[in-house]
Amino acid sequence: MPGERWRAAARVRIACAIVALACGGCTFTHRETIPQPVVEPPPARRIEANVGVRFEPGLAERSGVASGPGWGWTSVRSVTPVGRSVEALCDRLLPSVFARTKPLSATASPEGVDAVLDVRLAAFELRSPSGFDATACRASIALGWELSTPTGEPIARWTTETVGEQQPPPLGSCIGDAVALALQDAGRAFVDRLLSDAAVRAWTDRRGIAVVAAPEPPRAPPPPPSEPEGAPEPWATAASEPGPVSPAAPRPVVKAAPQTPGASALRAAVGWFSPRGTPGALDDPSGGIALLLGGTYRPRPWLGVDLDLTYGYGQFSSSTAPPPGTFETKGSRMSLSSLGLGAGVRGIAPLGILRPWAGGGVTVLVSKLTLAGTTLGFPGEVAESGVTGGVYAAAGLDLAVEKTWLLGGQCRWLFAEQDFGRLSAGQTGSIGGRMCVAAVSRTWP
Repeated sequence: MPGERWRAAARVRIACAIVALACGGCTFTHRETIPQPVVEPPPARRIEANVGVRFEPGLAERSGVASGPGWGWTSVRSVTPVGRSVEALCDRLLPSVFARTKPLSATASPEGVDAVLDVRLAAFELRSPSGFDATACRASIALGWELSTPTGEPIARWTTETVGEQQPPPLGSCIGDAVALALQDAGRAFVDRLLSDAAVRAWTDRRGIAVVAAPEPPRAPPPPPSEPEGAPEPWATAASEPGPVSPAAPRPVVKAAPQTPGASALRAAVGWFSPRGTPGALDDPSGGIALLLGGTYRPRPWLGVDLDLTYGYGQFSSSTAPPPGTFETKGSRMSLSSLGLGAGVRGIAPLGILRPWAGGGVTVLVSKLTLAGTTLGFPGEVAESGVTGGVYAAAGLDLAVEKTWLLGGQCRWLFAEQDFGRLSAGQTGSIGGRMCVAAVSRTWP
């Protein structure tokens, strides 16, 4: 039913067009995930005071918002909840600095506390790379801290300004980690200032509030002993019901090393070789498999030194070979196998996880041209080989999929000639051509 198939295809096209038009101008919202900020090492001393903690009004709703292009005619709105992460930092850090903490609302009366700590997000600025930008995510955060008496008399006031930077991963976002790194530094700066501030020390001396060594944080429970062989299954008796499991303590966010390839790399590649040939010497060329093994040393981020071992296979018409004898036949195609050792340099454009490059060099080729045939019905072959030199130009693109691994592709254009005697009609023909391969590379250190 060609008519029904055509109408079904038309309906699918119309539906796709309607969806595309309906989504034109749509904005999708993506909420960034910020890891729990953890200050390590934990504070060494603790102030034995009951402190009320009061956040600025609307702190939880303060977020960084950035917009960018999405798929088709859509746009993406990224929301980074900085204010909630400030509250999460304080909820985890302050109980380790003060003996007791009490949350206070903006309008609540500070009763039953020794002091009040006001926390405000003075300013923040977020920057994320876009596309293949190599720039690290950056979060600049200024937090205001004010310690006062329950009656409102100031004890100490200061501002911590910290910056967190995180390298972009191959896939995903890094702004959440940058915010967590900035807040971890802010928490560490707050503790150092609080425990060393002269005004805070004078207040504790005046009120007779002790400053003691902080208790050690709880340790993770040891793993349960392994069951002896032949023990009953855990569900066999009521006594073996598992108890509650303590959640694992969050770990601090660690600044990642730049996602850049190492100074040295080894690669393996496979692809297709298309020999160029020469009319009258090597006619009617056709391509075959190409293999490449090589390495690169990078003395500079933008400069690489290459050493490659290549193999290319191709075929030519046997029209240039001498005619067969009375009891001989010859095949219609001649096979070329060429093994090359090349050395060269490449210029690299460092664009984050992408590494486009171009270069060139010299090569030495060991080549063999073979013509298969028969003599009195018995298979045989005629072969000519030789060694020649040449030059090549190459260009490619590498993608860092992990800190030590690259995926990429390259094409190289080889320029070399060889005389294969009677098989090439006594003339010199081109054994160069284009070699395009897909490669995987391992880099270090």
